[in-house]
Amino acid sequence: MKVAFLFAVLTLTCFAGPLPISDDSAEKREASHQFYLGFGPVFLSGMNKGGTGVGVEVARIWQVDSAEIRLAGDFAIKDSAIFGSAGIGVNYFFLPTDVTPYAGGEFGFGVAKAQGDGVFSGGSNGGFILGFTAGVQFFRYSSINVDLGLKGSFLLRDTEYGKPQVFMIRVGLNM
Repeated sequence: MKVAFLFAVLTLTCFAGPLPISDDSAEKREASHQFYLGFGPVFLSGMNKGGTGVGVEVARIWQVDSAEIRLAGDFAIKDSAIFGSAGIGVNYFFLPTDVTPYAGGEFGFGVAKAQGDGVFSGGSNGGFILGFTAGVQFFRYSSINVDLGLKGSFLLRDTEYGKPQVFMIRVGLNM
């Protein structure tokens, strides 16, 4: 069985010939770039403080075909519980239209300070973060886009209160 599979793969590899490449894909196109500013309510978890806070995100974005590459930083606060992160991410757009849903991921570094008695009290920790994004972008092919989405970030190290997590419902502008 394994020998027959290997023989079939080798035969296809040796005799199939190269895949055709259209002339359009051989041209290099410059990636468009934009700045992003988003804000919205955040929901904190694992930081000794529940409830809704405020979050802000800024990013530099490069759009390439059906995806965008993001260098982003965000900050979330609820009383004295704070979560901040910076990372690189990718969003994939599902439709080639002006209004399109997207999903993506992010990897970077983050810090979290759990709720304490004051601004400088409470457990804190830093480390790598993993995140996800999902949402809808409006006017994608215009010079200014509107973004409505959800972002979740997870610090991969615990504080004394658990794993810090932030979920942000954001409204943003790509300029």
